[in-house]
Amino acid sequence: MIVHVLLRLFGNALTFYILDILLANVEMTGGWKSYVLAGIILGIINISIKPIMKVLTFPFKIITLGLFTFVINFIVLYLVALIINALALGNIHIILSGIQDYVLSAIVFTILNGIIHSLEKSV
Repeated sequence: MIVHVLLRLFGNALTFYILDILLANVEMTGGWKSYVLAGIILGIINISIKPIMKVLTFPFKIITLGLFTFVINFIVLYLVALIINALALGNIHIILSGIQDYVLSAIVFTILNGIIHSLEKSV
């Protein structure tokens, strides 16, 4: 159980690190603390809000053959950025300059989340 939680936390933090490196318009300030904090907040949202969103949007996921997952991940990433920036913890911020950054981030996040989920099943 604890291995799965730590793997998920590490995977979430790694996801934000990769987003910061891959996408030029995505900027995370605060170093490793920002990645860990974003990973923790993402984990909390994934446990509490994301299941509700999946149930409510199930018909859309069927109609779009699962592509609506990108929209859910878009909203989740927006919530993580909103929460981190609202907390105003020193120099920890997530800066996404436009909607295209959220869309690209959601695509990368969806791919990385699938990889982490498959790794989690194998442990």
